[in-house]
Amino acid sequence: MTPLERALPLAREAAEKYSRDQVSSLEKTAEPFTRALEKGESLFKEGNKEEATRSVFDGLEGGTKAGIADEDSINALGYSYLNSGKTEVAIAVLTFNVNRFPKSSNAHDSLGEALMRAGRIDESILSYRKSVELDPGNENAKKLIEKMEKEKKAGRK
Repeated sequence: MTPLERALPLAREAAEKYSRDQVSSLEKTAEPFTRALEKGESLFKEGNKEEATRSVFDGLEGGTKAGIADEDSINALGYSYLNSGKTEVAIAVLTFNVNRFPKSSNAHDSLGEALMRAGRIDESILSYRKSVELDPGNENAKKLIEKMEKEKKAGRK
């Protein structure tokens, strides 16, 4: 057996152990983040919005500090909740993102969409306006603002 033939299985074994250790470390890092989000979901179901929002914010703050959550991943998480019908959790996640990344047009746009889906039109318009302020080229947000404002006026007549 050549030295290379002896070394390959040892190298493969070392790589597999390293990979397992990395996954284990990531799981340990993500566990508090995941638990806080699950607690937030549960609290929203119970109607305890204030504590639920605090739990979601705490989890996301921990995730950002641990380096496992950034603006894009938080935004994607918000849409995941939104698309699965968990609108209040989505709004909490996307509100955190806006608070954490206040200069992000996309974060404000996403929050605007969640608020619109929740029927919170005035808040949605404000969020979309902030998105347009940060990105004057956001034509979709401009159209949605115009549409919601027309619908509001039509509803008042």
